Amino acid sequence: MTLHFSFTDELVSLGITPVGIAGSYNAEVLGYLKDKVTDYTFVGNHQQPNLEVISSLKPDLIIANADVHGAIRDDLEKIAPTIALYTNGYGDMEQNFAVLGTLLGKDKEHEQVMSEFNSNIEQTHSQITGTPKVMVVKVLEKNFYIWMKTSYIATLLEKMGAEYSFDETKSSQQQTPGKIDVADVDLETLVQENPDYLVIYGAQADLDKWMGNSTFQTINAVKNNHVLVVNDEVWALGKGPLSGAEILKEALPFFTK
Repeated sequence: MTLHFSFTDELVSLGITPVGIAGSYNAEVLGYLKDKVTDYTFVGNHQQPNLEVISSLKPDLIIANADVHGAIRDDLEKIAPTIALYTNGYGDMEQNFAVLGTLLGKDKEHEQVMSEFNSNIEQTHSQITGTPKVMVVKVLEKNFYIWMKTSYIATLLEKMGAEYSFDETKSSQQQTPGKIDVADVDLETLVQENPDYLVIYGAQADLDKWMGNSTFQTINAVKNNHVLVVNDEVWALGKGPLSGAEILKEALPFFTK
């Protein structure tokens, strides 16, 4: 039973389909996994999974998110053995994946997946010239969410040779209450950050609005056509080796064009 996107990604990469999966309000299973996941039960939004449905599935193991499911940890433990893992930086993913591989008797498969993934990261790194300064941003109607330097996507980008240019430890913009790994900023702050490369996602209407904004257009990345519009399910939500492989495919041509 997986209660976070990252754990679903990791189990699927090991050839396992969870009996129950928590998703989002928009998707039970993230789009890039749909052709790999069958015969499961949706147990609700990952932030508020349905305990009754979880119990009815009689899982052998529940994999919860330590940042999200603390309030229901005891309830989950009454249903089945539960582990709670963090899903922030790349290091968390590596550690979680190793733990799950061992627990599920899939050490060999885990080693193979990570070997291929790390080799892919190294190959990508070798093809990127210099150290491109990049930020990943969700655009909203009136503001922006910048992913922090400690987040999975930022740490993955740095492993492939980029410099993640937003550093929350040196900024007045701190983690947004109720959100994990993002800072809520206004246009002025984003312009001051002035990244050379910008990865963005959001509603199409909001993307169109900001791309047409004259102040937004003063950002180096926008002026130099170094803007990559991406799918948030892959870049922001997946946080696993399968989504990571998709990110590498998109990042290499972006940084080398």
